[in-house]
Amino acid sequence: MATPPAEGTVPPNPPPSFNFGQRIREGIASIPRSIASKPLRALFLGVFVYVNVQSYRRQKEFLTVSDSTVLRWRLDKTSITEAPPEAGFSLASLLSPGSSGNPLASLTQRGLTLYDFVKTLKEAENDERITGLVLDLAGSGPMAVQERLGFAQVQEIKRALESFRAIKEQQFKDTPDKWQKMIAFTDSFDSQVAYYLASSFDSIFLEPVGILPLVGVSTVQPFFKNLLDRLDLHPRVFTKEQYKGVYSFLQGTGFSDPIRENTTSFVTSLNDQLMEGIARGRWRWLRNSDETLTRIERGEFVGETGEPEERANSSSGVEASGSFDEASELERKSTAKVMQRILDLGGISAREALSLGLVDTLYYRRFMVEYFLKEKTTQGMFGQIKEKENKSMSIPRYKAARAFEKRSGVARYATTAGYPLPTETTPSINLSVWKQGEKPKPANKVTVGMVYITGVIRKGDGHDGSSNLVRALVDAGRDDDVEAVVVRIDSGGGDAGASDTIWEAVKATAETTGKPFVASFGNACASGGYYIASACSRIFANPGSVTGSIGVAAMKPYVSEAFLDRLGITIDSIFTSEGAKNGSIFHDIEGKSLDRMLRRMEESYTVFKKRVAEGRGWSLEKVGSLAGGRVYTGLQAYKLGLVDELGGTHEAVRYAATRAMEARMNLLPEDVKSAVEKVGKVGPPEEVDLKIFPAPKSVFAKAGNFEDIDNSRWLRIATDVVGSAFLQVARTLWYNRGLHLEWERSMTDSASRYNIRYEDATLTSGVRI
Repeated sequence: MATPPAEGTVPPNPPPSFNFGQRIREGIASIPRSIASKPLRALFLGVFVYVNVQSYRRQKEFLTVSDSTVLRWRLDKTSITEAPPEAGFSLASLLSPGSSGNPLASLTQRGLTLYDFVKTLKEAENDERITGLVLDLAGSGPMAVQERLGFAQVQEIKRALESFRAIKEQQFKDTPDKWQKMIAFTDSFDSQVAYYLASSFDSIFLEPVGILPLVGVSTVQPFFKNLLDRLDLHPRVFTKEQYKGVYSFLQGTGFSDPIRENTTSFVTSLNDQLMEGIARGRWRWLRNSDETLTRIERGEFVGETGEPEERANSSSGVEASGSFDEASELERKSTAKVMQRILDLGGISAREALSLGLVDTLYYRRFMVEYFLKEKTTQGMFGQIKEKENKSMSIPRYKAARAFEKRSGVARYATTAGYPLPTETTPSINLSVWKQGEKPKPANKVTVGMVYITGVIRKGDGHDGSSNLVRALVDAGRDDDVEAVVVRIDSGGGDAGASDTIWEAVKATAETTGKPFVASFGNACASGGYYIASACSRIFANPGSVTGSIGVAAMKPYVSEAFLDRLGITIDSIFTSEGAKNGSIFHDIEGKSLDRMLRRMEESYTVFKKRVAEGRGWSLEKVGSLAGGRVYTGLQAYKLGLVDELGGTHEAVRYAATRAMEARMNLLPEDVKSAVEKVGKVGPPEEVDLKIFPAPKSVFAKAGNFEDIDNSRWLRIATDVVGSAFLQVARTLWYNRGLHLEWERSMTDSASRYNIRYEDATLTSGVRI
């Protein structure tokens, strides 16, 4: 038995308990002491410098665009989305909380927004190091791009590909051997939209057992009225007016005559665009394939299948000269008839596609592997060197490389805006105007804000909620760096009240800030989407964008007692007012309540038409003649005046940037403005920065879920400080900012670009060489 310590003595210390957290803190605290000596400090700094230098060298090598580089685009590996996804818990997201152009984000996130993808192709157009483009459609399933993008958005990509092809052919006209052309390959086309995209390429490779499902555009609508009648379910549907068919599947057993007329016109327009898009790329062979097509239609076409073959060995093999735009009206009509006959076949085999000139070569995937593994031998200083003959780079990697070049000050080709170099003889002016005390804006650069409105328009704070979008619009308008705003809409409509709320925010912000607000349509901008767009000063749409549907519809569910009897359910009700009774799904709306509902719908429809009339500068009668719920393609809407220009996000951003430059001119005093106008004309800036609203949340704010600005301001400030500090350190380590250089872009001899800066009636100008 242990004896207690004597009185007055100190008891021995108890054994220390193990504290993992304390040991970690002590270990961290001992690091400075461990490197306090000069040898250890020198070793630590040496390792630190070595690691960062090697990291920078590897990144620089990985992000170097070599001469004779072929761009690779694997459809199943490159996700293209309309709007940018929210930032996640990754270093890339932290380094790039917004549209900062951080290269690392493009490498770690293989996805691109539609705008970024088109912009990257535009940048490659004038880059002489890029000598080809290969599209790999194999393994894309039902069309990877189609899962996220609609036909109108694919049209944006196709236009960018056609522009890339035309500029490259002109660029390598004197050195055709350097141009490796554009090649599309697939094992089998899983959709006609995939082939629509591939038709923009010089050569199309298809495996011998593949298929080409060209069938045309169609729509099939099931109707449920008979089923609902049998179940004694009778939803009450109200529309303004006869062409508004959003609830038609509940009302009848088929299309009404007005809706059938409108739907037929809409589908026919889309089908014509599909056929014309394919014919534009393949018409040189299609126009001479009539005889082969007749044999296929009769079932007389006989030939061995399953073997590699080139188009030169096909029975038609006759190529017309010139481009589709140079073809006569008779030739175009003839090609359209051939295309319609091909669609009537309901899909064709690889052998038939080759004979008709729809593909160029039947070959297996081994061709793609051999193409990129082919080596060539060159004589170096110390002997022969083997290197790949066809150097390749993925499109996301090329985008990252161009951003890295810009940050490092070594960009030599095309601007980040991706615009063609000036060819006009009239000098183009880049203008910077500011007041004393304000932050000067670069004369060759404009920041454009982008607000995405996607999905169903609804009230509240959700991603597409009206509160969230109003806040984004106001923030874009109040941002001092933003000089113009593009409202990108990809929505078929939604809540009428929410649409009006967002419309008012667009209109009021544009009026109070004086900034141009431009609307750009994605795959759809109908009903509430078009309601919002009517507040913008300019509207851009793709030819295939679903547009219009100016009308109002409402539906009140009604569960009858007969239906409840079938289920053995009875109900009893107590209401304190007629309004409560008519709001119940177990009571039909009738009498004065029905009249009031119809009047409210009439008021909403009238307001809708007034909004459009105000935005378009039309009378109510003219708007009414195009409204009634009619749906149009973007091409039809353009011809009717509901859309100002045909184009996508790139065209809308360029227009907004040009308007911003013109707005700078209007800030000048009249005498200075006259002097500037004598120098040349204001054009689009060399560089456009896109700023997304609402800005994606930082990783810290996302982790804390700080939604209430007022109640957690100190937390937001803290996370911003920590995030900014980490961001600065990370960028210093990754990009070695000390090596960045200022750079100037060389201009063509045919035009000069003036860089004019103005401050308090002092005008200076200089030619940038």
